[in-house]
Amino acid sequence: MKLVRQTKVQVKAYVRKNGKWNGYMVGSKVSEYHIASGWCLGFRILLGLHETRGVVDAENEVCENVPLPGNPHNYDFVPRTFDSLINNWSYYNSCSETGYYPIFYHIVK
Repeated sequence: MKLVRQTKVQVKAYVRKNGKWNGYMVGSKVSEYHIASGWCLGFRILLGLHETRGVVDAENEVCENVPLPGNPHNYDFVPRTFDSLINNWSYYNSCSETGYYPIFYHIVK
């Protein structure tokens, strides 16, 4: 598994072009080693387009798959805007040790 570092703008562009994005969101100071191994600090997300009445709105609506409590391998579908996902992550997870803003890592197989 290879991880490619991307910005928020690059992630949105990728979702618009390909329809979905699979990767991790992590603090800006976290080493790539500690995303999926080591301390496992990465927040795994799957973003995709949300269709409403036949119109695809990639700017405002993307989707998040989050692990269900007790079983990290089953995912629950939680519709949420991409910006609110970033804001919630920043509010609860930003600190001087891991970083004050999120960085995204796309999973390339």
